[in-house]
Amino acid sequence: MRPSAGVVGGGVYGVAAALELAATGFDVTLYERRPYILRGATANNFFRIHSGYHYPRDLTTAAQSRNSAGAFAAVFPGVLAHPVPAWYAIAAEGSATTPEQFGEHCRTLGLGLQPGVLPCLRPGATAGAWLAAENYYDPDRLRSCAVRLLDAAGVTVVTGVTGPPGAHDVTVVTAYAGMNEALAGLGCDPVELQYELCEVALVDWPAVAHLSLVVLDGPFCSIAPYRGRSIVYHVDHSVHDRRTGHAMPRWRPLRTRWRSIASAAAGFVTSTPERYAGSLLATRVVLPRVDATDERPYVISQAGDRVISVLSGKVGASVLAARDIADLAATLLGIEAVAVP
Repeated sequence: MRPSAGVVGGGVYGVAAALELAATGFDVTLYERRPYILRGATANNFFRIHSGYHYPRDLTTAAQSRNSAGAFAAVFPGVLAHPVPAWYAIAAEGSATTPEQFGEHCRTLGLGLQPGVLPCLRPGATAGAWLAAENYYDPDRLRSCAVRLLDAAGVTVVTGVTGPPGAHDVTVVTAYAGMNEALAGLGCDPVELQYELCEVALVDWPAVAHLSLVVLDGPFCSIAPYRGRSIVYHVDHSVHDRRTGHAMPRWRPLRTRWRSIASAAAGFVTSTPERYAGSLLATRVVLPRVDATDERPYVISQAGDRVISVLSGKVGASVLAARDIADLAATLLGIEAVAVP
């Protein structure tokens, strides 16, 4: 009889873990509290598949991103959005990373980087710009692909679950913002986390509609294409609230900050958005007290006798994490994970 695994959380880390566990010999059930999988943070973020450029102050996060970007596209075929030019720039003032340090970071990781001139950048606002190799995923394509793959892998998907999962030989908690609540339901100790309520503004901005731009490295902005418009994020203005603790906060209703988000981003671009079209809201969960290094890795831990907790990192790194999860699950059961033909 095959060992059973319960995966709590139907985000991209839960889906990737379920697929990998099934592929290595586990009978897998995936539990999601929402009516559908991949409707939480995976569907309400910046949709970037990081390749390693974005984290020059934390080599672990950068390396996880670099090592898994290609694998993500292979595991989830057809989910990448139409490619666009991906630009990185260093702010002329206030950056924690110099152009020289950014170049050295990319050389260390073997990342291709082409210096260039981006006409839409405001003169004097940046100390250099480079064309990078990076992609974005389409959340609807990812959801459709995931449903097909889970069905083909024989994974049982149970939605609308608010309590602990059923009995399994090993349980993997990938519930992101709800991780501590899920751990408590399994009798495991909570983990101190930093919860951030984030807004990404959706705007009409013709000057940047067909490119991706990240301004490093500090309280600056990111701009990316999204369904004919642009999504805009600002390190400071997009974060409405930030709390450290052992449970997801009950956020108060908020008013959009799209004007301050767009205005701050426009400090680096020679034009301004023409129209606000809405916002994407999500709770981001990260390690506490790591602002100095900007660490955003995934973290896999043994939370109980046969319970694994997973703090999600970057979306693309989910497939790399899934392999580590399957190896740890097999180790906890004292078995060898064997790929299913």
